[in-house]
Amino acid sequence: MDPPADVEVVLTHDRVHYFDSSTLRRHSTFFAQNLSTKNAVRLAGRAKNAGVTTRWRVELRELPPNGGNTGRLHLIELDSMGRVGPSYTPLMPLNENGKVPLKLFEHYENILGAFYGREIEINDMSIASALEDAVGLTEVAEYLGSIAVVSKSIDIALFKQGQVLFRSISVNPSAWADLGYRIQSELIYKETVIHLAGRWPGLTDAEKAALHDDTRAVCQKHHEKLQEKRKQLELCVVAVYPGGLTKSKDEEHRRQQYSNDVLVWVSLSYFRHWFAQNIINGNGSLSKDGGYKLYSQLAAAGDAYMDKGLMNQFYKKFTMTKKAQGVVENHLLEFKECIKQAVEKSNILESESQLDLHRHPVNYLTCAQVDKVDFPWLKTREPLKRTRVIRNAHSFFDANGDDINDMDLDENEDYKRSRNT
Repeated sequence: MDPPADVEVVLTHDRVHYFDSSTLRRHSTFFAQNLSTKNAVRLAGRAKNAGVTTRWRVELRELPPNGGNTGRLHLIELDSMGRVGPSYTPLMPLNENGKVPLKLFEHYENILGAFYGREIEINDMSIASALEDAVGLTEVAEYLGSIAVVSKSIDIALFKQGQVLFRSISVNPSAWADLGYRIQSELIYKETVIHLAGRWPGLTDAEKAALHDDTRAVCQKHHEKLQEKRKQLELCVVAVYPGGLTKSKDEEHRRQQYSNDVLVWVSLSYFRHWFAQNIINGNGSLSKDGGYKLYSQLAAAGDAYMDKGLMNQFYKKFTMTKKAQGVVENHLLEFKECIKQAVEKSNILESESQLDLHRHPVNYLTCAQVDKVDFPWLKTREPLKRTRVIRNAHSFFDANGDDINDMDLDENEDYKRSRNT
């Protein structure tokens, strides 16, 4: 037998709902604290005989902006018949002039319905509409202490956006890290940490300080791992020697054997000169892009760096015949291939992000490997607290001047096709 509907929840004059207190308390810390025996009315016998079961009445008395983003619920005093007292001020009908927060009421009804197993409804026809609902539902769920009820539905709705989601995360990972943290989304949080760790050298102290303490610690951890990876690669690059240069103790060590390799050593010297200049000028691990441009050049090999124009500058200072120049450049090309293999072996340019980098390239490393141990909500049973107030979906896009509508249009055809398959 279902428990009686002993709680009356009034959102507006025409949005009145009835629930049982045990279900509300089980799914919401707000109701667990407020629907106490102390706050319940003791119904008179004639009220019970008349079928009255309401022992608590909760009303959304304060609306935004005075009531914050979510409004504020208030317990209303009832008499022994389960009715409001003579001093009660009725909720006034809302003037629906475009400023009424109708979405807010829908979010409350969505979440309260989810307590009873009904599916959370999110408009996922675009990233803008999905974000509007996601942010609103998150705010209300945090207020009610029911974030677990909405997190999975929000996660699924946003994931349906595919590359639109991943592109918008790359545009403003800080805002998305906040949302991912708040709704406990492993997918979104992992993606944001990958981008933040890659961007870390270029972030200002203020941008880092704006992150939640847990998120900042995770990003710092993966930044340090990337720094070690960069250091190992750069050490490897300066220590690479073509196989033909090495001499074993069993080989002849005469001058003739070394003179045959003199142009190989010249090409090696030129490369190390160029590489040292780049490191000293801050183009390696100490650059704002974390060495991405430099490592990409090394991985491309060929004429991606030290091309004919640059080599001609060397030849002006170190004159040699055309034939010798050709030999040096051939050795250099072979040497670049060795360096390319070293970069590929390091996996530093491999991407752990789900962003399609061929269509939407970024200029930093995305190889951070984020695991479950990095998710803060798996380390504590305490409810996560919000880190900032996000008022609208555009907060997730404006950081770099990108327009949310442009992002939707870019991927709209792909999204429609995915919906129809």
